[in-house]
Amino acid sequence: MTETQKPTEEETQESKQEDTQKSEQEEPKETPEKEKIELPPVDFTNFINSLASTAFMYMGGVVDPETKKPIIELNLAKHQIDIIEMLQQKTKGNLTAPENNFLENTLYNLRMSYVRLATAPPPTEEPKAEQSESNAQNEKDGEQKN
Repeated sequence: MTETQKPTEEETQESKQEDTQKSEQEEPKETPEKEKIELPPVDFTNFINSLASTAFMYMGGVVDPETKKPIIELNLAKHQIDIIEMLQQKTKGNLTAPENNFLENTLYNLRMSYVRLATAPPPTEEPKAEQSESNAQNEKDGEQKN
């Protein structure tokens, strides 16, 4: 077929069928109504709660499945806290009393958790069984010197 020739009706019909088949294959299938998760309403407190949950997650609220140790990423937690602080500044005077109280309490709890973790001594890598043995050895060495 050249540029000046128009497709026949049969060719047009086939093309439409191919397009329909492709779009049906690409479209994600809807989950049945009974399997859908009930989501909370979209409001300010739920939004802040979502950001705060992420911050708490980065402060050890989630355990790494491989290492079985809490995930602590203070820089990412601080970033989430900074976002919430920015929202507090931008919404000042526009929140209801309950929203404002929730925001203040959430920020207070996040800050206290952050400071507690940021100022805590780093955990020792030595397992407790080995620590006990080395402590016993140190005590034994101390007795021999006397």
